[in-house]
Amino acid sequence: MNREFQKLMTCPMPSWNIGPVLPSANDRHPAASIVMPVYNKACYLQVALDSVLAQSHSNFELVVIDDGSTDAGPAILAAVDDQRVRIFSQPNAGVSAARNWGVKLARSDIILFFDADDWMHEDYLKVQLQTMAAHRDRAFFATTFRRFSADESSPLPYRRSAAGPAMVIDDLPSAWRKGQTFITSCVAVRRGALAALPGLFPVGESFGEDMDLWLRLAEKHGLVLVPEPLIGYRDDAVGNLTGQKPANGLPAYLARLESRARRMSPALGLRRSSLDHVADARITRARQLLAQGRRLQCGQALAATLPHGFRRPRWWVTLLMGVLLPRGAVRAWERYRTARTQYWA
Repeated sequence: MNREFQKLMTCPMPSWNIGPVLPSANDRHPAASIVMPVYNKACYLQVALDSVLAQSHSNFELVVIDDGSTDAGPAILAAVDDQRVRIFSQPNAGVSAARNWGVKLARSDIILFFDADDWMHEDYLKVQLQTMAAHRDRAFFATTFRRFSADESSPLPYRRSAAGPAMVIDDLPSAWRKGQTFITSCVAVRRGALAALPGLFPVGESFGEDMDLWLRLAEKHGLVLVPEPLIGYRDDAVGNLTGQKPANGLPAYLARLESRARRMSPALGLRRSSLDHVADARITRARQLLAQGRRLQCGQALAATLPHGFRRPRWWVTLLMGVLLPRGAVRAWERYRTARTQYWA
């Protein structure tokens, strides 16, 4: 990270001031900055761009960081004729570096993140700004999302469902263990909260690099979640990094979560839920090793969860699976579990 960016991220920032609830589209200053990294997503890029530019709240800027694309993406971007779109290019450095630069370039105090193979409902930005105005003491916001296939051009026709009230979640690891509640394209953050976190997205990582930042934000600010799926997510898109899990060991973002949790007060509920979250990931890894016939390594992975993982029912189930079930039965179970949850850790 260069010195100019470090200086920007550590300078004093105004606290949660977003001005009018919904600023006029004629205002010079954008009400929100949408940061979108692009790397070889030409087959989806136009749909993503069109969904952003169709927002019912039009006072925003779209900060696009082309991360050294080698496909038709740069030509698609060059053809965009909209003053709200600002396009920058960098040699390929990864999604974290692209997002970090986008944050630096953003001009608004409200920053949203969006991926170039996703889709947003036309009311997405309006809902986020309204929610932020109603929760001025909060800094971290998200909506839920809806999956759609890469074979579909978009999730349209898309009828909005009646959303319940926004939910304040002060224990994100506990909520996340119950199911994937949001993705990066669902997130809006106040700039001041980002400025207070060192490093932002960890450069050089492509699995869990976003969850690293969201977990750190949630530890300080909690999360305000709007239970309405206003983002469309292509869960089988070409080049999607979400499914590229590390082959061995614990993902770096979970190792850092574990380290932070162990430094928390034992009386803090967030400490226990964070360690539970990590323990579940280790147990899942143990099951993967078991499905590969690597029973010794499975036992080592289970031992690594002690003493905390000892309390987890999944720990005991995995131990019994290792002792009693043949490899084929374990593999069948893992295929079923993965298809059901589409989520690891």
